[in-house]
Amino acid sequence: MGYELKSNTAWENREGVKITVITPAYNRAKTLQRTIDSIEKQTFNDWEYIIINDGSTDDTDAIIRAYLETSTHPVLYIKKENGGVHTARNLGFKYARGELCTTMDSDDEFVPEALEVFWNTWKTLPQKKIYREIVAQCMDDDGNRVGESFPDNINELPWNTARKICYATKGEHVAVFVTQIMKENLFPEPDGVTFITENILWRKLDVKYCSHYTNEMIGIYHKDGDDRLSGVHNNKSIQSCKNALYGATTYLNDWDIYGDGSSYMKEILRYGIMYHILKQNPKTTAFVKKYPLKGLKNKSMFVVLYLPSLLSSWIYKKKRMN
Repeated sequence: MGYELKSNTAWENREGVKITVITPAYNRAKTLQRTIDSIEKQTFNDWEYIIINDGSTDDTDAIIRAYLETSTHPVLYIKKENGGVHTARNLGFKYARGELCTTMDSDDEFVPEALEVFWNTWKTLPQKKIYREIVAQCMDDDGNRVGESFPDNINELPWNTARKICYATKGEHVAVFVTQIMKENLFPEPDGVTFITENILWRKLDVKYCSHYTNEMIGIYHKDGDDRLSGVHNNKSIQSCKNALYGATTYLNDWDIYGDGSSYMKEILRYGIMYHILKQNPKTTAFVKKYPLKGLKNKSMFVVLYLPSLLSSWIYKKKRMN
């Protein structure tokens, strides 16, 4: 199976809940308890909690095991080897039993009313079958909105317009998903890749489902840690180059889905830079072959940018990599 499962008595004695909360954690001993406390303080009581330890080497394991012994809510602990946040989330979706599910980073929090807002909003939505998620906003430590508000009429706009507005809105968002949709549409888990951007999945789901947006600030986004999960895809290692090459390849190979939110030239350059870096390393040439470009929409641009990307790869290695 490749991972260890441990649950508390409340999990074993309960089968169905309204909302599953999922928290992937990697070396979050300093912040995880804060996240757990915010879930325990929810005014909405019909929830279960899944925490995935993605190969931590600090005291994360001890914190989760202690929580299992004290919580009266259903809790499932999944301990696995490090594989990246996308693999941890997939396990959370797999074992989620709620009608809805949400993910909370292990260094952030929910306000006490968060799950209640999600559920009450969900109950009011017409034609639930067309929705995959409800998207809300975040505040910082001082209660200020992180980023921009959605337009008041965003949910009345045509779906293609509304989703583009959301992607263009700066700031941090939190969402609750329809669990069954996530079970049927997991994040890809490509070999040799430890981080993939969420948009690789979200934009594919945009083709079939809609989102509902609210300006209520129900997440608390903290910037006080240096161990955010997003940090695993920093730009200072060969691994980060692999992750970036996979992302660029995915976008370019399916531009009809991903193109409206990206620059074709930027993705070509990103691919070219990572390609040259990885191709020059005997240990990573096989990785490049595993994820080839197929059916480029603009082959002439690729040819024109070949030499600039080669030069940029040299600069990138010298100035930005360890």
